[in-house]
Order: sequence, then C-alpha cells, then structure tokens
Amino acid sequence: MREMVRSSNVHICLSEPVAFRQLAQFYAVADSYVHPGHEPYSLALMQAALCGLPIVATPNVGAACDVLVDGASGLVVPEFDEDALASAMTALGSDPKRSRDMGSEAQRMASVRTTAWAATQFETAVRRALHG
Repeated sequence: MREMVRSSNVHICLSEPVAFRQLAQFYAVADSYVHPGHEPYSLALMQAALCGLPIVATPNVGAACDVLVDGASGLVVPEFDEDALASAMTALGSDPKRSRDMGSEAQRMASVRTTAWAATQFETAVRRALHG
C-alpha cells in the first residue's frame, strides 16, 4: 500500500486490489470512503456504508443514490472536480463528530437495503415500465 498525505488531517491510501477476506481490515481503519469516479453500481461503497463510514462520491456512482444524502450520510462532489473532492475530504477529516454522524446515517440507510428491498424496488420498476 502506498500512502500520500494531502494535509495534516487527510491521508489518502492507494492500494492494489484487495482480497475479499482483507476488506474488513481496510474498512475498520478508515475514517471515510471516497469514490470520486464513475461506476454503474459500487458494492464497495455499500460495504463501506454498512461499516459506518461516511461517503464521499460523485453522483455518477450508482450505489450512491441508495445511501448518500449530501450533508447527511456523506458528501457529493462533481466528477473531475479535484478542488471539491479535496474540500469534502478535508471537511470530514477536520470534523470527527460530523464524520461519525454521517457514517452512522450511511450505515442506517445501507442496513435497510436488503435483498427483499431490492426485489421490491425491481418489481415496482418493472410494473411501472409495463403499465405506465
């Protein structure tokens, strides 16, 4: 793992792919989960939310719409906006209580996103598509 320090409060860890059995260790030592890219659906984002981490992500990460409410469970940043990303990460790093509160909210939101919930959402979407 390589570590870069952006400020006294924010440490960015870059890692090669991690074995599934090691993921819990990474989430356990993290203060937040940052996903600044684009992905149809991020299982890692959902796992981080279930671990109680506040989320920083772009609106282009599909799972973000399930657990990320800007200012409540994390922070939404525009894609490719490095300044906004740095500001969001610094904001979480400089306010541990706010960060913990956001992580708790992300965990609460993720915990109701069960398989049964997903099936109901899918069924509702299909009915809307078929019946207008």
